[in-house]
Order: sequence, then structure tokens, then C-alpha cells
Amino acid sequence: MSLRFSRFWTVGLVLSIMLLAGAGWARAGKAPDFSLQDLKGKTLSLADLKGKAVILDFWATWCGPCRRGIPDLNAIYKKYKAKGAMVVGIALDDGGKADIVKGMRKYKLAIDYPVLIGEGGFRNKTFADCAKAAGIEIEGIPTTFILDKEGNIAASYVGLQEKKTFTDELDKLLKK
Repeated sequence: MSLRFSRFWTVGLVLSIMLLAGAGWARAGKAPDFSLQDLKGKTLSLADLKGKAVILDFWATWCGPCRRGIPDLNAIYKKYKAKGAMVVGIALDDGGKADIVKGMRKYKLAIDYPVLIGEGGFRNKTFADCAKAAGIEIEGIPTTFILDKEGNIAASYVGLQEKKTFTDELDKLLKK
């Protein structure tokens, strides 16, 4: 098998798994509650965000597509914060806070919205336990969920998305 075909097959397999994972989240209904610390040591739980439409973005500093989406998420946060929406990033770097801060410095990432520390990295046990109880599993990043004001999963996306995808969803949720 040629190296080119092998790479193509591997990329196709990974994308298929990611798409299937995103579909599972969309059918989950209510997002599982969790409590995680942000980079400043403040604890934030999903319950704290009730009453707001929420973009919940699972990402890592080593993930190129994740980094490319940050400017759009910053712009959405600035525009929609006063309208009753929130953007929250859950960083899944394996080394926790130290690796997240190191990666943010390395890639010169300026993030305006709260970044929570997904303890335990990509296979975050703290979040994974909550998610598993709700029938949810993250298989790839970035994975982004849009939650309605009651904490229900209104939409889910695996992979880098256009800003308009998120703003259209928020506009619908904020009209309700």
C-alpha cells in the first residue's frame, strides 16, 4: 500500500469517527453538569450558566484547527455576551494547566472567554464520567456544543466550523 493511500485512509477513518461522535452528542438531550477550574483558579460549572445560550468548545493548544477557531470564538464572545450568551473553552491538554499556559504562550493565543482546565487531558476523567452518564463521548477535537438556555444540547459540531454556523445557532436560541 502506498504511503499516500495509507495517509488518505487514516484521515478518512479519523474523520468518520469524529462525525459519528458528534452525532452522538446531538442526540444526548441535556448536557451533563460539571465543575472545572479556569486558568485563574475559579471554579465554573455548567449549572452556573443556566439561563444563557452557551458555546462549549472542547479543544487543546496542540490542535491546529482548534487554534484557528479562537479568533471567531473571541468575536462571538464579545458580540453575544451582552445578549445572554456565553463562550466557554475546555482545554484538554494532557499536562493540565501547565501545558495549557505553555501552549498559549507558544502559539501566542489571546483568549477572551473563560478557559477551563479539562483535568486529565483529552480523556478527561472528570468530564468523561459526567458525559458517559449522559450517553456522550468525545472522540475528536475541536468538538463544539451549543446549549440552549436550559442546558440542552441544541447543536454539536466536530471539526473547525465557520463563525456563521455558530452565530446562526445563537441567534435562533436567543430569539426564543
